Amino acid sequence: MLKMNKIIVLSDEINSGKTTAILKWKKQVSNVYGILSPKENEGRIFEDAKTGEQWSMLAQEGESALEVGRFKFSLAAFEKAINSISVGIKEKGTRYVVFDEIGPLEMQNLGFHSILNQALTTSFFDPELLLLLVIRRSLAKEFVDKYQVKYLEVFNVMDFLNLISPDQTDKS
Repeated sequence: MLKMNKIIVLSDEINSGKTTAILKWKKQVSNVYGILSPKENEGRIFEDAKTGEQWSMLAQEGESALEVGRFKFSLAAFEKAINSISVGIKEKGTRYVVFDEIGPLEMQNLGFHSILNQALTTSFFDPELLLLLVIRRSLAKEFVDKYQVKYLEVFNVMDFLNLISPDQTDKS
């Protein structure tokens, strides 16, 4: 079983299975809060890691949105996701808070930027708060530079999966 450092970064290429790896890990641990972003019908959704509630990330016509490339993300969906993350940060006792994922929005001080800053600061003072951050490989260095994170452990998907279930690795 993975012994988590205070801050774990799961960093790999786009569509490499980062969210799937976290879903597998989540089945083995308790007290998981935060946000997952699995794909559904060729689109992305938010999933509350604690409750399993799901909602669309994408903005509807006329809705306030955050635009990144070809995507228009719902501001209301992000606010709901931020609330789910906030619950985990404020909780007491040993708990994991997942951010899936830290990407271009956060590098522009949007999306999860503010709540991520809060989580990083809180984790410094709260020994029972453990963060699991999903960051695409192309943004990993920019993330470390921007947020000045010094003590973290970085895994790619394969290494992460091997750590959470070493006896189930494919030997072929």
